[in-house]
Amino acid sequence: MSINYRLGAFGFLHLEEIFGEEFRGSGNLGILDQVCALEWVRDNIASFGGDPDRVTIFGESAGGMSVGTLLGLPAAQGLFAQAIVQSGGSSFCATATVATDVARSVLAEAGIDTVAELESAPMDAILAAQTKTLAARGSTDLAFMPVVDGTVLPERPIDAVAGGLGAVPTLIGTTKDEMTLFTQLDLGLGEIDGAVVDRVLAESFGDRGPEVLAAYRELHPTLEDRDLLTVPATDRVFRIPAIRLAEAAVDRRPTFMYLFSWETPVFGGKLKSCHALELPFMWDAIDKPGLSMLTGDGPGRQALADAMHAAWISFARTGDPGWSAYDTDRRATQRFDTTVETVDDPEGAQRELWVGVA
Repeated sequence: MSINYRLGAFGFLHLEEIFGEEFRGSGNLGILDQVCALEWVRDNIASFGGDPDRVTIFGESAGGMSVGTLLGLPAAQGLFAQAIVQSGGSSFCATATVATDVARSVLAEAGIDTVAELESAPMDAILAAQTKTLAARGSTDLAFMPVVDGTVLPERPIDAVAGGLGAVPTLIGTTKDEMTLFTQLDLGLGEIDGAVVDRVLAESFGDRGPEVLAAYRELHPTLEDRDLLTVPATDRVFRIPAIRLAEAAVDRRPTFMYLFSWETPVFGGKLKSCHALELPFMWDAIDKPGLSMLTGDGPGRQALADAMHAAWISFARTGDPGWSAYDTDRRATQRFDTTVETVDDPEGAQRELWVGVA
């Protein structure tokens, strides 16, 4: 089953510092909606033939970030037995200070000064204010996400996971070229040149930016700026957060890693192994209407779908997808490609560039 939850300002507007304790927890309403859904599953799934003690939660992208948050959320403990984090992690959260700044921006854009004005504000006014706030913060800055508010989230989810919360078997991974979906299709990023690449690396590495850029260029000497940007951007937004979660989890629960590296031939091959490409394979749904525009229709797709779908089903049933557990020595990772195989520390040289970087 899938669930809905409040999004954007309706789910993650932290108002406690602005309007007082009456709004305690308001910055986490979206994630608390997910807790309510899991409580409903616990209380009712047996009526549908399910086992409330064998619930597996999984999500991709924002859904993967949600699962990563639920792992470290006190209110979610005991509501699931396994977790799958696809293109997500447990590091995506805001401090109360940053979340309050975002909330002030939304309220200012909507012309809201009081609780009464907030309660009577039209939905369209909130949505318009949300859009303006997002535009002001830039395309790479997540404005609306769970908040470390000391109430719902006492600490960052990844710190809670490292401390032992959410100690259930966990399957974590990404696609190899996540960010090509955004850079190659020009989804609002504009012209990408060397200056943009430099800026993106400086945001993560500071003065080490030029050194890290040189390392990425050495690892990928044939890539032009737009193509090159996708590599550290994929690491920054998706792969490193996933690896950080695995590193935090390994000592306290069975943890398994995967890397989906099969490349789609569509759009002249520009998308490579892009964000969300694994979903039709994971669901064993590659032949569903419309999906060929993402996956193409070449040979070998069904065998890959069979392997990936079987691994997800095995994990949901047993907590074991069928390959070696992850650890910080070997870093065993199941690579889903034309050949499905377990490899150790794939793209390890790139991973090492991020050692010590939050």
